[in-house]
Amino acid sequence: MKNPQRLCTTCLEEENEELLATHSCSTCSLKDLCSYHAKKHERNLHQIIQLIPGMIGGGVDGEEKAPFCKDHFIPINCYCSDCNVLICSTCIVSGGHLTHGISLISEVVMKERKIIGEELERFINRVEEWRSIHQMEENHLLAEIEKVKTKGKELEKQIHLKFDELHNNLTSRKQELITQVYSVVERQCAIVNYVKKNVNVEELKQEFKDLLIMDGYTMMEKKTRVLKKSIADFDLLLDQLLHHVSLECLDNFTIRNIDTDDI
Repeated sequence: MKNPQRLCTTCLEEENEELLATHSCSTCSLKDLCSYHAKKHERNLHQIIQLIPGMIGGGVDGEEKAPFCKDHFIPINCYCSDCNVLICSTCIVSGGHLTHGISLISEVVMKERKIIGEELERFINRVEEWRSIHQMEENHLLAEIEKVKTKGKELEKQIHLKFDELHNNLTSRKQELITQVYSVVERQCAIVNYVKKNVNVEELKQEFKDLLIMDGYTMMEKKTRVLKKSIADFDLLLDQLLHHVSLECLDNFTIRNIDTDDI
């Protein structure tokens, strides 16, 4: 605590406490008093003289009167730099500030006004610098977001193009497969119709209806000319029918040709 030149006489005599004297009482032969005891003397209609301007009953340079301490009901007139709090003169002792750096507000107001102005300016500069950096980062992030969105739209467009191309290829392949299927069907049907048309047993029966009474030459001539040829043609048709007319051919065609790996 700063060593005051004048201490409250009552605090020293009655409580053995060293508190700053802010007033004197002319009624009591200029007895030095702290703010608390000055108020008590004032209530007894004593003539109080203010030692330090701005402590009781008014301010310095037009400043408003300080509020009263809620614990001691006297004006808050001191500043504790150790605790960074405003206190009254009684709080110095009762509040545990006796060994702290204590200053009268009226003594440090000009100095503190300059310090506060400098601290405020530094703080504002820090905030503005932070905002500037933050704004740059935000702009960068917004730019990156726009790039991502643009890239996403490009990829979406490519996907649509690829799927359109795939759809066209599938459609083309579908028509190709359908054409091939019906080509096989038509070929199979043609073979069946050919067999049906050329294997005419009734005509062969007609040729040999008189076999029992037929002379030898006629019988042998018809055998070599008609019967042998009919048997050979029928065997050939059976072979063609066996190798070319089959539903398995269509089944294999479906399994083999509609594999997506071939598209």
